[in-house]
Amino acid sequence: MHTHAPLRRCSEAAELRPELQAYCSQFGTVERLDVLTAAHHGEREAICFLRMGSEARQQQLMQNLGADRVGEWLVFVTGLDTGLSSTLLHGAPRVS
Repeated sequence: MHTHAPLRRCSEAAELRPELQAYCSQFGTVERLDVLTAAHHGEREAICFLRMGSEARQQQLMQNLGADRVGEWLVFVTGLDTGLSSTLLHGAPRVS
């Protein structure tokens, strides 16, 4: 896990979506952004899928977010607020 200051910890996907949209728009046009929620080991998480308009910008954003590529999507997981400090989890979720 690593702390990712540009994204504050939100309690709901509806709060995270506009913040993520604003952050990603620094890197160019966001073509699509989907945020799903899940519980993993008792923690609430948001699974974020996004596509950028430019491949070069997508690569840059991928490095900044610590995201993984799944097909044409960038995928990363971030914790939803449970009163703990902000944490960004690297990569796509693992299936147990």
